Amino acid sequence: MTNATKASQAKAKITKTFYVIRRGWNAANQSSRYSQPNPRDTFESCLDELVATVEASSADEACKIAAERVVVYPNQFLRATANPRSEKGLTRAIRERCEADAVEDAWQ
Repeated sequence: MTNATKASQAKAKITKTFYVIRRGWNAANQSSRYSQPNPRDTFESCLDELVATVEASSADEACKIAAERVVVYPNQFLRATANPRSEKGLTRAIRERCEADAVEDAWQ
Protein backbone atom coordinates (compact mmCIF):
# COMPACT_ATOMS: atom_id res chain seq x y z
CA MET A 1 0.00 0.00 0.00
CA THR A 2 1.28 3.45 -0.84
CA ASN A 3 1.32 6.34 1.59
CA ALA A 4 -1.39 8.10 -0.44
CA THR A 5 -3.67 5.05 -0.16
CA LYS A 6 -3.08 4.79 3.58
CA ALA A 7 -3.77 8.51 4.01
CA SER A 8 -7.01 8.33 2.02
CA GLN A 9 -8.21 5.30 4.03
CA ALA A 10 -7.40 7.04 7.31
CA LYS A 11 -9.20 10.17 6.12
CA ALA A 12 -12.30 8.13 5.19
CA LYS A 13 -12.51 6.68 8.71
CA ILE A 14 -12.50 10.06 10.46
CA THR A 15 -15.94 10.93 11.76
CA LYS A 16 -17.41 14.01 13.38
CA THR A 17 -20.53 14.67 15.36
CA PHE A 18 -23.15 16.15 13.06
CA TYR A 19 -26.36 17.82 14.17
CA VAL A 20 -29.16 17.00 11.74
CA ILE A 21 -31.88 19.60 11.34
CA ARG A 22 -35.28 19.08 9.73
CA ARG A 23 -36.66 22.21 8.07
CA GLY A 24 -40.30 22.73 7.18
CA TRP A 25 -43.66 22.63 8.88
CA ASN A 26 -45.95 19.64 8.98
CA ALA A 27 -48.70 19.15 11.54
CA ALA A 28 -47.82 15.47 11.84
CA ASN A 29 -44.29 15.98 13.12
CA GLN A 30 -43.35 19.65 13.33
CA SER A 31 -46.23 22.05 13.71
CA SER A 32 -45.83 25.80 13.90
CA ARG A 33 -45.66 27.11 17.46
CA TYR A 34 -46.14 30.74 16.41
CA SER A 35 -48.24 32.27 13.69
CA GLN A 36 -45.30 34.18 12.21
CA PRO A 37 -41.85 32.68 11.60
CA ASN A 38 -39.03 34.39 13.46
CA PRO A 39 -36.33 35.21 10.85
CA ARG A 40 -33.74 35.65 13.58
CA ASP A 41 -34.29 32.26 15.19
CA THR A 42 -35.90 29.59 13.04
CA PHE A 43 -35.75 27.07 15.91
CA GLU A 44 -37.97 29.30 18.06
CA SER A 45 -40.63 29.48 15.35
CA CYS A 46 -40.42 25.69 14.78
CA LEU A 47 -39.37 26.16 11.18
CA ASP A 48 -36.25 24.16 12.10
CA GLU A 49 -36.02 21.24 14.51
CA LEU A 50 -33.01 19.30 15.75
CA VAL A 51 -33.95 15.70 14.94
CA ALA A 52 -30.72 13.71 15.32
CA THR A 53 -27.15 13.77 16.45
CA VAL A 54 -25.03 11.30 14.48
CA GLU A 55 -21.41 10.33 13.93
CA ALA A 56 -20.56 10.55 10.23
CA SER A 57 -17.73 11.43 7.89
CA SER A 58 -19.72 14.09 6.00
CA ALA A 59 -22.90 16.13 6.22
CA ASP A 60 -24.44 14.13 3.36
CA GLU A 61 -23.76 10.85 5.17
CA ALA A 62 -25.24 12.30 8.37
CA CYS A 63 -28.44 13.24 6.51
CA LYS A 64 -28.68 9.74 5.00
CA ILE A 65 -28.31 8.13 8.45
CA ALA A 66 -30.90 10.46 9.96
CA ALA A 67 -33.32 9.91 7.06
CA GLU A 68 -33.55 6.26 8.12
CA ARG A 69 -34.58 7.31 11.65
CA VAL A 70 -36.91 10.27 11.20
CA VAL A 71 -39.95 11.07 9.08
CA VAL A 72 -39.48 13.70 6.40
CA TYR A 73 -42.55 14.85 4.47
CA PRO A 74 -42.39 16.29 0.92
CA ASN A 75 -42.40 19.88 2.19
CA GLN A 76 -39.49 19.15 4.57
CA PHE A 77 -35.80 18.43 4.14
CA LEU A 78 -32.78 17.53 6.25
CA ARG A 79 -29.49 19.33 6.56
CA ALA A 80 -26.54 18.69 8.84
CA THR A 81 -23.81 20.77 10.41
CA ALA A 82 -20.82 19.89 12.53
CA ASN A 83 -20.65 23.41 13.95
CA PRO A 84 -23.54 24.10 16.35
CA ARG A 85 -22.80 27.82 16.29
CA SER A 86 -23.41 27.99 12.54
CA GLU A 87 -27.19 27.99 13.06
CA LYS A 88 -28.97 30.59 15.19
CA GLY A 89 -30.76 28.75 17.99
CA LEU A 90 -29.08 25.37 17.42
CA THR A 91 -26.94 25.49 20.56
CA ARG A 92 -30.09 26.12 22.63
CA ALA A 93 -31.87 23.23 20.87
CA ILE A 94 -28.93 20.92 21.63
CA ARG A 95 -28.88 22.03 25.27
CA GLU A 96 -32.64 21.45 25.62
CA ARG A 97 -32.33 17.99 24.07
CA CYS A 98 -29.44 17.08 26.40
CA GLU A 99 -31.40 18.31 29.43
CA ALA A 100 -34.46 16.28 28.37
CA ASP A 101 -32.29 13.19 27.90
CA ALA A 102 -30.74 13.71 31.35
CA VAL A 103 -34.17 13.97 32.98
CA GLU A 104 -35.35 10.86 31.16
CA ASP A 105 -32.23 8.95 32.28
CA ALA A 106 -32.84 10.04 35.88
CA TRP A 107 -36.35 8.56 35.81
CA GLN A 108 -35.09 5.19 34.58
